[in-house]
Amino acid sequence: MPLPVFAMRLLLLFLCLTARAEEKVEDSTWLLGGHTTWVLQENTALSGKNFNPALSFGPDANFGWSGTVSIFLGVLPWKGALLQIEPEYANGHGMPNASGVAGYPNGEIVRTGVIGTNPPPYVARAFFRQELDAFAITVGKFALNDFFDSSRVASDPRRHFLNWALMDQGAWDYAADTRGYTYGLVLGYEHPLFEIRTGIALMPQIANGPDLDWNIVQSQSGMLEIEFKYQLFKQPGLIKAMSYINHANMGNYDSAIRSATAGKAPDIIATRSHSAIKYGGGILVEQQFNREILAFLRAGLNDGQTETFAFTEIDLSISLGAHMTGAYWKRPLDRLALAFVTSGLSNSHANYLAAGGVGFQLGDGALNYGWESILETYYLVGFGEHIEASADMQAIFNPGMNAGHGPTVVFGLRLHGH
Repeated sequence: MPLPVFAMRLLLLFLCLTARAEEKVEDSTWLLGGHTTWVLQENTALSGKNFNPALSFGPDANFGWSGTVSIFLGVLPWKGALLQIEPEYANGHGMPNASGVAGYPNGEIVRTGVIGTNPPPYVARAFFRQELDAFAITVGKFALNDFFDSSRVASDPRRHFLNWALMDQGAWDYAADTRGYTYGLVLGYEHPLFEIRTGIALMPQIANGPDLDWNIVQSQSGMLEIEFKYQLFKQPGLIKAMSYINHANMGNYDSAIRSATAGKAPDIIATRSHSAIKYGGGILVEQQFNREILAFLRAGLNDGQTETFAFTEIDLSISLGAHMTGAYWKRPLDRLALAFVTSGLSNSHANYLAAGGVGFQLGDGALNYGWESILETYYLVGFGEHIEASADMQAIFNPGMNAGHGPTVVFGLRLHGH
């Protein structure tokens, strides 16, 4: 579908949805709502050489865009129960494709999945949730970061930072299909001082693939997160510690290097095994400083030996940032935010890429390894309770973990209605 036609249809849906974005009556047995987000971005040209046209981010300046429209319908059949379905439509085009940077600049582009001229709508979420006092159980289709590593500052690219590496732990290879969703089961326990969440979910059949593997005996992901709540100088804060372990038909970087034919690049696909395991974890700290300022810190890593299979090619990552509401300048619905993230690779992963190996996200053909560092800032303007517009800027250094490329600056505009 041409961009102008899609944009007009998206704008029409945007106006319809935001006219009455959510309906929730206290004694009703149903919920109805929706949200829509579209993002326009352009990056500056990159310096360097050895760019892979299929995977590299550059070298030219490029324009990218994405648009998503989601509608949710919920039914409350009895006390504490919710049955919800969320159809979604997404379209877009990356800069120049949705790869070449581990911390890709548009978290909404993942929803576009396999981009086509007129991609069909799909079901993003369809789940049942039951709350029993302090316990909750959720089963069905959802995104794992709906439950784990969730932050009020840096989780939702529709309203927070746009960069992939700021949406959650960059080193968390969270189970998902190409669009970021999976089927699973999540259990939670909530206490005034702490919370515990655990879950199991389906992995994709192939790396970053659109189809999930239903053979749960040999392919699945398990997560555990513990959240502690505290007060610091009479202001609330929290610490989340999360770990995960993935089982899937994944390859090994060292094995790929050892088994490569002389003069040829290593191939991670040739080393895949159903007995492969990938594990990792990290922490998230959030601290309120006053009613207007909220800050976060994240740090995480994974084993760095097993192939990245679902999210993005990051093995260790540290990020921090904060947002401030516009109440200080009499614009309480506005928000100003700033964050920094730096991400790296394990020696095995870096050696694999330097030898000419490729993944689904990175692969310049000759890697001059360097940590990828990104500084992002945005200003959000609130037009009433349901419409927001943001101006976003991201400075990316060593894109794709390649010190021989870049830097580049990505300028963006985002419109969101809910």
